Amino acid sequence: LEKPQYIAAARLCADNWWHNKTPGDLTGGKEAEIAYAIGSVTSGMAALQKATHEQKDADEAERWASWMVGNNGAKAIMCDPFSGRGYDGIDSVQTPHGRRFSVSVNSGAESTVEAILALQSIDRIPGAHDRLKKRIVALLPE
Repeated sequence: LEKPQYIAAARLCADNWWHNKTPGDLTGGKEAEIAYAIGSVTSGMAALQKATHEQKDADEAERWASWMVGNNGAKAIMCDPFSGRGYDGIDSVQTPHGRRFSVSVNSGAESTVEAILALQSIDRIPGAHDRLKKRIVALLPE
C-alpha cells in the first residue's frame, strides 16, 4: 500500500464496507462464520493502518482479530492458544428459540494459517495482543 491510489482504494473499501460490518454480516448473519473470511479482513485492515497510521484502522483490525478470541456468534475461542491450531468456523442454525451457534473444531491448514496470519497482522498495533489475551483468559474455564 505504498502508492497513494492503492491507499485511497483501501480507504474507500474500509470506510464503506468493513467499518460497518461484523463477521456475521459476511454471510448475512444466517450462515457459518469462517476463519479465512476473518483473517483476510484483519490483515487488510492492519495493512491499511500501517499505511495511514490512523487509530480507527488499528481499532478495526483488532476488532476483526478479536473474532478469533471470542468476539463471535458462539462466544468461543477459535484458535487453540496451546497448540496454535485454528478452527474452521462457526455453524449457525435457526431454532424456535433463536439462532444457535456451534464451533466446528475441524482445523485444516487454511484455518490454522488464517488464525496465525490474523493474529500476526496486529503485531504492530500497540497493546492489541494484551487486549486479545485478556479476552482469552476471560473465556478459559477455571
